[in-house]
Amino acid sequence: MTIKNDTDQVNQMKGGDRRMDYEEELETKGYIDCLLHELHEQPQLIRQTNIEEVVERTKEEIIRDGFHGYELRRHVFRMILRIDFILTTESVRLSQEGRDAIDELRRIANGQKKEDPRRFLRIRHFLAQRFQHHMQ
Repeated sequence: MTIKNDTDQVNQMKGGDRRMDYEEELETKGYIDCLLHELHEQPQLIRQTNIEEVVERTKEEIIRDGFHGYELRRHVFRMILRIDFILTTESVRLSQEGRDAIDELRRIANGQKKEDPRRFLRIRHFLAQRFQHHMQ
């Protein structure tokens, strides 16, 4: 799955694509956390610092500026463009959960509906554990 990166597609997101609801915003932030967790779990020698920096910077901007809806989607879109560039120019080793999180973030950035929910059970399990940990 590739991201639609032409300017018309980005401009259409505001009015043409469906709006982000609260649940999707939480899910987006969870996928970003999942991706960061997977990147931090890698041994230091093979850590993907470029991707890690992009994801951490985006997360900080989202938290600091309190992005919601279209602005959140736009920031995720930009993050995915950067990640896709890194993935095409560098040799990157990611876990399946990391790749699934990127796929889900790419889907959200493109304004697409969810695919088969069974495909991402591991990420959903991770998010459930993460949410439970934060509630304690």
